[in-house]
This record gives sequence, C-alpha cells and structure tokens, in this order.
Amino acid sequence: MLKIAICDDDQISLAFIKRILISYAKNTDTTLHVDMFQHGDDLLNATKTQHYHIHILDIMMPEMDGIELAKQIRKDDTDAFLIFLTSSDEYTKDAYQVDAINYLMKPVSPGKLAAILTRIISFLPKEEPRAILVQTKKGLVKLPVDQIVYVEHIAHVIHFHLADGGELASLTSTLTLSDVADQLLQSPNYLQPHRAYIVNMDYIHTLTKTDIILKNNQGIPIPCRRYVAVRNQYTEYIKQA
Repeated sequence: MLKIAICDDDQISLAFIKRILISYAKNTDTTLHVDMFQHGDDLLNATKTQHYHIHILDIMMPEMDGIELAKQIRKDDTDAFLIFLTSSDEYTKDAYQVDAINYLMKPVSPGKLAAILTRIISFLPKEEPRAILVQTKKGLVKLPVDQIVYVEHIAHVIHFHLADGGELASLTSTLTLSDVADQLLQSPNYLQPHRAYIVNMDYIHTLTKTDIILKNNQGIPIPCRRYVAVRNQYTEYIKQA
C-alpha cells in the first residue's frame, strides 16, 4: 500500500489533490492511503507513528513553510519522496536542496501529478502479496489475503470464503479466529463486525443496522452494540478508498 501525506493550509487545494490521487488509484488499480494536514506540526506529529512513502507539500504556508517542513521530515526520513506545490517558481532552488522529486505549479495538473506518481512507484520495491498459512485436509495452503472476502468461524473450523466463489476450511483446532484476526486486521480493509466473522470491506455492498450485505448477497450479522463502531470504521475506510 502506498501511503501519502498532503500538507496544505488551503482546504480546497487539499480536497482537489486528494481527488486526483483517488482517481489515479482507481485508474491504475493502486492501493493508496491518504492523510491530509493543514499544519506542518500536525504532519510531523503523525510521522512519529506513521511512515509515508510520499509527502505532497505546499511551499507557501504560514508558521512553517513547505521547505522548512521538508527539512524537518528529512531529519528522520531520507527515503520519502517529496513533491512541492506552489504558485511561484521562486523557491525551485530551495526545493531541490531537500531532494524533492518534483515541483508542481498550482493549479496542479492531474496528468502531471499522475506521471510523477507512476515514476515514484517504479522506484519502490515490489511487495509480495501478503498471505496466511492454513492447514487443510489436503495439506498446508498459502492463501493470499486479498483473495479473502470474509472469514467465518463454525464449530472450531475457520472457513475462508474467497473472491472466486470458492471456500477453504481449516482443520479442526489448527487455527483460531484470533490467530486470523491478528494477521488480517493489520490491513485497513478488514474489520471484525462479530466475534465469528472477519470481513473484507472491499466486498461490502450495503451496510444496514443489523447486517453487512456483501456483493455476493451474503449477509453478515452485526450485533446491536457493534453497529456504531462498524459504521464508523467502514465510513472512514470509504473516505480513504
């Protein structure tokens, strides 16, 4: 997953850049996580616990401008890619002092930003698809997590329902739902609405107060006490998607 931070004191500009990123992700089948900040200090605080592959920084910001913010980022992260946004080209020389990969004039051209993203992605190491090991009657299976639509726990057996319509069942007691949760819930697209289920939010069609309806029309129950938390997690995921 490509993690991107945008910092711009202008909310309209933030929203515009995010729309470009979301469009790029859909057109190129790229998984993105985007965080937006209006103040440099907020971004720096976030970097204490979050690593961003790309920082898109407006140069002209009050209190801490984009160049100074980039210098602070560079103290702890020499590998992140920096892209500067500005309405003036007078800071070009300063931008390259912090190894910025590019310098875009506002209003940003979607095509130019898309080209930069493609270039950056070509530099990044290719990630192996995450997988979990499942002991089945036929042996040990390496199951890519992005193939899992939902997981169901029935009578000590874990059932993995897959995107191709198939199903994989673990041997009795060789794997617990807690074991699976520890691995799947590391990914932002999984949630656990019920103690017996884990769901891939990419396959959700409708969310009601009582059920998650998947794109294959399968219903997953939501306990009443869990509805608000499930709704909030799903809403936040959709905003980032």
